[in-house]
Amino acid sequence: MKYISFLINIILLASTFMLIASNSAKDVIIKNNQDKYGINIASELAIAAQSSIISQSYDEFIPLTRVLTKNDSSIIEVSIFNLDGKYLANATQTKSYKLGQTADSELISILNRIEDATKIESSDKKYTDYIAPIKIGTSKFGSVLIRFESISPK
Repeated sequence: MKYISFLINIILLASTFMLIASNSAKDVIIKNNQDKYGINIASELAIAAQSSIISQSYDEFIPLTRVLTKNDSSIIEVSIFNLDGKYLANATQTKSYKLGQTADSELISILNRIEDATKIESSDKKYTDYIAPIKIGTSKFGSVLIRFESISPK
């Protein structure tokens, strides 16, 4: 009887480890998919923004940013900035718009350093930003930021 109890405890322990490992693997897969999606959508939006930013037709950005936040609940914010860090378009899940405002100096510094589509996780791990420069050739005209809620391990 003692051996059966011991065997059952070993089986339960092994099952628990397998469950934990499978949940961790799922989180990694989900996070990797979000990373690919975030980079791709930021890059595509940066490409789509090229002609509008050159012609200064900023009104065309607003529907693009709002559609993304409306159709994907994991996207917290979509913003398009000029070179000075001014919000040319902005949409959030909370509907608090920053259009015409200037980003804080820390974000402007990050935007200015980005040369290729990049993932940046917040220091508090609450969100992940995917940032892509709006470029034509080697000239940079602005940036796109897509902010997702971070996927936290369970």
